[in-house]
Amino acid sequence: MRQGSESYQAKERIPIDEIEEILNRINDLLEDEADDLKRRGFPVATDCRLESKQTGLASRSEKTREQKLISDLEDRFREKGNDSPERKIADLLEIVITLSINKLWFNHRLIAVRTNRYDDIINGVDTLIVDTITGEPIAAVDEVTEGGMHSKDAAKIIGRLQSGVKVKYGFGLEKNGNVEPRSYDHLPIFMIRAGAEDVMNMAADLTDNKISQGAGVLKQIISDLRNQAERVNEIIDIPSAELRTAYKKAAGIFRELMEENA
Repeated sequence: MRQGSESYQAKERIPIDEIEEILNRINDLLEDEADDLKRRGFPVATDCRLESKQTGLASRSEKTREQKLISDLEDRFREKGNDSPERKIADLLEIVITLSINKLWFNHRLIAVRTNRYDDIINGVDTLIVDTITGEPIAAVDEVTEGGMHSKDAAKIIGRLQSGVKVKYGFGLEKNGNVEPRSYDHLPIFMIRAGAEDVMNMAADLTDNKISQGAGVLKQIISDLRNQAERVNEIIDIPSAELRTAYKKAAGIFRELMEENA
C-alpha cells in the first residue's frame, strides 16, 4: 500500500481523530468478517490478513527469518510516520475494499482477503481476490491512496503488469470448497486508487449500513478494475501467454459481474 502525503496535505486535511474514529467503527465489521472467514476455513487474523503460521508453505526457520525481516521493516516505517493520517487512510482503503468485495459486490461470487504482511511489504500485494466458481485467484490488488503514484513509479508498474506478481502465502479453493494454502508466481495485478475523502465516505457507508456518498466511488472502482483487465493486453507487451490469458479471464469475469449488477 502506498500513500502520498503531499497530495493528502494539499487537498484533503482530514483530522486524524476523525480517521481513527471511523477506523474504530469499521474494525468491528472487519472482525465479524474475519470470524466468518475463519468459519469457512480461511487462516486469517482478526484484521482479515492471511496468517503464514497456519500454512505449510514455508519451514519454521524460514518463517522466523521472514518475521524478523518484516518486524525490522515495520520499525523503520514507524520511524518515518507509519502512524500518520496518510498511513491510516491507506489502511482504511484496504479494509473498505475487502469488506465491499465480500459483502456488497458481485453477489458473493468473489472472496477478498488481505495478504500476509510478508506479501504486503515484500511483494507489494495488498489483497488477494479469488473466484469461488473456479477456486483460483483472478487478481492480486495494490491499493493506492491519491497521490501515492508518481511518474518515477511508471517503469515499476509496467514491469509488474508484464510479469505478474508473487504471493507466497495465498490460497485457493478445492472443488469441495475447502480452503487450500497455495503460493503463486505470476498473478494478474490491478491497481485501486481513491482519494482520502472518498475513502472516508465509503467507510462511513459501510459502518452505517447504507450506500450514499461512497456509492459512485465504488462503482467507479469496479469499472476501473474491468477496464484495466480489458486494456492491459492492448497497451503492454506481456511475454507470458499464461498471464495474458489470466488477464483476459479476469476481464470476462468483471464484465459478466458488472452486467449482472447493472
